[in-house]
Amino acid sequence: MSYLDLVGYLVLALFIACWVGGAISWCFAVYYMLKTMTRFHPKREWGRFLPFSLFTPWFFTDEGNLYRVRLLKASGLFLLFVALGIGLGVGGEALLSGATS
Repeated sequence: MSYLDLVGYLVLALFIACWVGGAISWCFAVYYMLKTMTRFHPKREWGRFLPFSLFTPWFFTDEGNLYRVRLLKASGLFLLFVALGIGLGVGGEALLSGATS
């Protein structure tokens, strides 16, 4: 087994870890989104139709804000896993294709 094979398997393992982490964080984000959207403040139900309402805490009850923060963290984690997966894919392709040609 050569050095390139080991690097290739390492990049593949990290890519799979990013994929699994992204899938898990996406599931958490969906769960927290459903919990958040059912806990709007009674006087501010109209905020449900505004896309930026997830970034403003006064649209939600205290429990809704708890789920809103968890939703934003899970969404950020999902985006991080996607960015890392893309970076690993591009970096691994550049590293391994340059060595074989």
